[in-house]
Amino acid sequence: MQPFCEEFFFRGFLLEKITKRSGPAIAIVITSILFGVSHLSYTYAYAAIIAVILGVLLAVVVVKTKNLYSAIFAHTLINIASLTLYFFGKSFGM
Repeated sequence: MQPFCEEFFFRGFLLEKITKRSGPAIAIVITSILFGVSHLSYTYAYAAIIAVILGVLLAVVVVKTKNLYSAIFAHTLINIASLTLYFFGKSFGM
């Protein structure tokens, strides 16, 4: 549910509105930074940096494909992979 909501807000709503006012490049940068800020943590700043990079990639996917569902699918796969790697690392005591 989280990737669905985040993609609708950041890439569906914000990206579209900002693109109409300032073009796709600026919209991609702004929405990606906001996406990173929304993932900012007090203990792990690198999560926000990774989220900005992910935000750029997902925004480019939406701009190029003109399809929000492709970004939702990619976001879901990334979250599943991250969670799998987290649990895999935990099982080895990392």
